[in-house]
Amino acid sequence: MTLTVTLTPKEDAPDDDLVLFDMIEMSFMLRLRRAEPHPFAQLRTGLKSAGMLKSGRGLASPLRLNIDVPIRDGAIARGKAILHVSELPGGLVITSASSVKMNLQKVLRGRHRIPQDLVALNGDRNFSKPTVDCDQSDLEVQLEAIGRCVDTLRRAIIASLPGCIVAEEQMLLRKAEVCHDLACANADDVARATCRVPVAGSRYASQTEYPFTVEAGRSPTWHFSTCKRGPVRKGYAKRRTLLRTELSCPHRDAVVSCLGQRSAAGFDFDGVVMLALEFYHKAGEMCCEALDHVRAVSTSARPMHELLGELDGLRAIAERRRMPGAYTPSEGAARDAQRVLNAILGEGIVHSHGLRRGTKVRDELERLAAPGGLLVHGASPGVYCLSTAFGLALPSGQRDRAR
Repeated sequence: MTLTVTLTPKEDAPDDDLVLFDMIEMSFMLRLRRAEPHPFAQLRTGLKSAGMLKSGRGLASPLRLNIDVPIRDGAIARGKAILHVSELPGGLVITSASSVKMNLQKVLRGRHRIPQDLVALNGDRNFSKPTVDCDQSDLEVQLEAIGRCVDTLRRAIIASLPGCIVAEEQMLLRKAEVCHDLACANADDVARATCRVPVAGSRYASQTEYPFTVEAGRSPTWHFSTCKRGPVRKGYAKRRTLLRTELSCPHRDAVVSCLGQRSAAGFDFDGVVMLALEFYHKAGEMCCEALDHVRAVSTSARPMHELLGELDGLRAIAERRRMPGAYTPSEGAARDAQRVLNAILGEGIVHSHGLRRGTKVRDELERLAAPGGLLVHGASPGVYCLSTAFGLALPSGQRDRAR
């Protein structure tokens, strides 16, 4: 089947804003009617004969399957499925706890014949080449892989139970990611810098680190979001010269938030491709916004002495210096100022809760958030984020020293 899709989520986006799928996981339900007894045993035998069954013996434990389907250009659609099965009078149901999961970057590795010894800093192989060197056909191959994997699974299930009738079926998108891999000479430095500079509109920021396995060191991963349990913009150095930016929906709530609705489809090729494309366009737009942000951080030019100069007012309050107008900050004001300083130099995001308007600390925050200033407004009026202009102003280790 030949697929034709829009190249990028933004109609006017340049080719170097292409995003591709990373991981995708679907949950599904399939209710089958069949007059003959013991349909579970026949299902298990049929899936084993098809070469898919990895483990699972009885109804008390799920069936675990491996799916391998060769597609075009040397690519192979590989998926892992988990089937939770219950027998019913007159048939069986594969419950909605069942799922099929795929890593779609690995599909592209086969297509582009990436050497097996070319691995990420953590030893993984879920990447192919810089996204700017990919094109629409790579996205089409990924969508074909998704559809063929699900279609092959559905056919194997039905073929295991000859004469069965599909009484009900449904597929939902459970979790998914799209990404862009940016060629970058200093990927680790830019990833560390972006940890301190949340994407505009962010309300929550966090950082995790994973250890390298192919050399000494650790790499930070930044996570920014506008709401709890919503889509997460994230990024990290995949290799020293390859910087990944992702839009991740790590659970069903995040998928629904991303799509703006609870989409469902049939458990077949067309249904799953429809779900994947709907997610691609919504998530891809968010990913492109994060990518623009990362590029701005990577080219930021305002120096550290300028950043520290902008913070002099807050530092004066934190140190309880005597200020103009014979004002000496209270201990409470000094604590508030230090908290704000730690937040700016740490996560790069400040929540103003507890800082009343008209106080010296709140006045400093408002001054710093003026146009062209050190801070920009986040997802709500009480949230402030470090401007991309200062992304590379602090040395790599400054974040830890700020704590």
